[in-house]
Amino acid sequence: MSDVEEFWQVVGPLYQQDPIRHTIALTVLKRVRDGHGFGDADPIMLTIEDQQKLVGAVFCTPPFPFGLSAMPVEAARPVAEFAFAEGLKPTSAFGEHPNVEAFAAVWQELTGVTSAVDTNQRLYRLAKDEFAPPANVPGELTIATEADRDVLIEFRQAFAVETGHAADLSSADRSVRASLESGGCQAIWRVDGRPVSMAAAGKPQEGMSRVAPVYTPPAERGHGYGSAVTAGVTQWAIDQGASDVVLFTDLANPISNSIYQRIGYRPVFDTVEVTFAD
Repeated sequence: MSDVEEFWQVVGPLYQQDPIRHTIALTVLKRVRDGHGFGDADPIMLTIEDQQKLVGAVFCTPPFPFGLSAMPVEAARPVAEFAFAEGLKPTSAFGEHPNVEAFAAVWQELTGVTSAVDTNQRLYRLAKDEFAPPANVPGELTIATEADRDVLIEFRQAFAVETGHAADLSSADRSVRASLESGGCQAIWRVDGRPVSMAAAGKPQEGMSRVAPVYTPPAERGHGYGSAVTAGVTQWAIDQGASDVVLFTDLANPISNSIYQRIGYRPVFDTVEVTFAD
C-alpha cells in the first residue's frame, strides 16, 4: 500500500486490539496521518493476509526500523521475501525477540548482510495503584509551550546523540512541533527557572499514552529531576484519561530501569532492535 490513510483503515483495528504491544505503531501512524513526517522517504506499509484474512502488518518510516510488533513469527519468511523482491532495504528491525530474530535470519539468508543487536529494551506499564511520584525533589514542573521550543530541541538532540539516533536539527524540530501540535505533553523540570530535565507523553490513543523521550543533561543527573519530570508527564497522561501509561527503557541502563520501577512502572515484555550492514 502507498496511502497511509488506506493502510490505517485496513490495519487500524489490528493495532487497536492491543495498544500496549503496538504502542509505537499507533503513535507513529498517528503522527504520519497528521502530516508530521520523519524524513523525505515514503513510509513502508505492508499487510499480511492468510486466505484473504488480515493476520498482520509491518510498518516503517525510513530510516527507522521495520516495526514487527504485528508480524506473526511464521510470516517472517514471506515478509522478508516480499521486501527483497520489492527492492526494500531496511536498515534495522524492531519488535519482540522471536519476531525480530526470525525476520533477521531470513533477511541475512536472502541478502548476505550481517546483523547485530543495537539495543535491548524493556516495555514498562504503570501500575496505577503503585504510582509513587518522588517527593522533595528541588524545582518544579512546567508544561512546555512554543516559547520553550529551543530548550526542547536542544534536549531532544542531546537525547538522540546519546542513544545513537539521528540528531539533526530538522528531525528534533519536527518532533517538537509534532508533539506540540498533536495535543501531547512536553514538560520541563526547572530549578530556579533553569531547565534541568524534560519528558514528553503522547495524547492517549485507545487508552494508551507512551512516555518518550526522557532526558536529563549529564551535569544535572543524580538529583531526581528525571524521576520527577517523568512522574509529572505520567500524571498528565492519567489526567487526560489514559488507562495505560507505558515507556521503554534500555536494558543496558540499570539506573533508568530502577528509577521507573520506583515510580510504579512494571515490566511487560522485552524487545530488541537489530541493525543490518553489508
